[in-house]
Amino acid sequence: VLTQQIVNHGNQAAMGQLAMFPLLTQDRGAFDASLSELKNGNPVLGLPASPASLQPLISKVTTLWNGSRADVNNILGNRDVLVSMRDIASDLTITLTAIEQENRKVVAAMLLSSAPASEVVLAQRQSQLTERMSRSLESVLQAGGTQNLVDNFANDQETFQRVLAGLTSGDRELQ
Repeated sequence: VLTQQIVNHGNQAAMGQLAMFPLLTQDRGAFDASLSELKNGNPVLGLPASPASLQPLISKVTTLWNGSRADVNNILGNRDVLVSMRDIASDLTITLTAIEQENRKVVAAMLLSSAPASEVVLAQRQSQLTERMSRSLESVLQAGGTQNLVDNFANDQETFQRVLAGLTSGDRELQ
């Protein structure tokens, strides 16, 4: 149960959920205390140390925990950054939604003004790019920012900006 709590609280803390950081800190302390009691016992409670025959297994658990503990420490040490990233992502999601709504108005105005079909297609593609950026952003947050997802978001953002600049300034090479 404690290891599941560590995973759950760690995942939520890594996604910037501020309330999870104290819980993760408690979980880390509880696991450290339990592991210490397994190794050394607890004289106050009258628990003896684990027998020598179990020490190799406890050593393996300790090695695994040390790696996981480093990850927990990394999450806890980056609290401010993780919370800030969640807030920025939330703001960006709202902004992308507003951009998508405004872009639909642009497409409708272009259709009413009989703009060239190639320009209308580019404007419609902006909506698709905005939608993909929103999905990529959500995936980055949930998957912890895998490089492929981050690259996809960056590519979509670059394409969106290039097309937007071309539509507003006139770029005959846009396709």
